[in-house]
Amino acid sequence: MFDEIHKHIEPGYKKCFILCSHNKVNQNESKIIRLSFEKFINEEDFTKRALAIAYTDHSKQVLLGRVFNSASLVIANEFPEGSFPVEKQFLSFINHMMKHFNYKAYPSTDLSENFYKKLKEITWPEEIGTCEGDYTSLLHTILATKKALGKNVLSVSFDYNYDDSFNQFFKYYHIDLTFNPEGVVFVTNKFITDERAIEIVNMKPKVVISFNEACIDESALGRLYQAGIHLIPSSITKVGNSLIAEGCNGQQRTMEQNFKLIETTGQRVETIWKFALEKRINFNEIVDEIAKAEIATNRFKLTTYEVGANLYKA
Repeated sequence: MFDEIHKHIEPGYKKCFILCSHNKVNQNESKIIRLSFEKFINEEDFTKRALAIAYTDHSKQVLLGRVFNSASLVIANEFPEGSFPVEKQFLSFINHMMKHFNYKAYPSTDLSENFYKKLKEITWPEEIGTCEGDYTSLLHTILATKKALGKNVLSVSFDYNYDDSFNQFFKYYHIDLTFNPEGVVFVTNKFITDERAIEIVNMKPKVVISFNEACIDESALGRLYQAGIHLIPSSITKVGNSLIAEGCNGQQRTMEQNFKLIETTGQRVETIWKFALEKRINFNEIVDEIAKAEIATNRFKLTTYEVGANLYKA
């Protein structure tokens, strides 16, 4: 389903990257490339994570109903025994590699503003931050989940330090922050390995919202399903930056139009929650079935809508 277009694995020199794309992407045309970083444990694990990110990026397009020529560039930024590349050498490696292959990439939210500004081959509008798009789709996912579950106040727990700008949103929409994930919505920005899935099951959240590019190891999914814990994957929560990159490519949309499309995330989440609650199926299973519709039967159809001159599915 996915091709490894370029692959370079030299962990001894801390130079590892993989560029993946869906096998239907036209390799002769320019691509909208999403730049992500992942931990390197070994080649097999790194390849698995890179392919998971490619699947996430492809799923976004299917769920949005907006297919564009894209690819996923995954670079290792952490190595065994907690070792990290020297920043100056790491920047030089990335800039040289991207220039050599003529990559023009857009950033994911795991790329800090300071680091992003030192990269030469990044395409991103100057007027907005590198996290703004994905943060918007995450917040609309949380709000739509509150509506779908019929909660006057929704309790949410994070396993990382979220952006301070979220607090005003949470206060306005009656979203209560808690340190105890039991019985509430649990937001994680970590890749869910089998080991991490066991920890999450023991925490007993009602819903897990992933804000990690690779989301979850396929072998760990069954643990969440068996425990009755809904998973909302990053193909839902991280569409913001992808829509901005697509909209700015060839100046197809204004920034206002980009954000109007990002805000449709909530409508999409509510629709999938309706399917999940009516059919008693895990949220992620429905997302997977829709994303794989081209190779398997899909019982869940999203409707095409229009916002301005732009079409989307929800």
